[in-house]
Amino acid sequence: MTTEMESSSPGTPSMGPTSTPTTGPPGEAHTSPPPDPTLPPSHDDAPDGQDSTDEWDDLPWVRIGIIAGVLAFTGVTLCILRARRVI
Repeated sequence: MTTEMESSSPGTPSMGPTSTPTTGPPGEAHTSPPPDPTLPPSHDDAPDGQDSTDEWDDLPWVRIGIIAGVLAFTGVTLCILRARRVI
């Protein structure tokens, strides 16, 4: 009669049954961790698939305004320089 260790060759892992790791005691239901209060609420929290905030409210309007202002200023400056034949 041979055991599992004797039947496998050295250096070869045994192919016996494996168990899945558990995160808690047996019989305990898996629950998700509580939400982090430092993060903004996600859109998944709203009931019936409706967003609690409008998509337009989530956009970084200040950043968009600064970028648009810089691009407009650059465009006007280039047009003036081109009209004066500096560039």
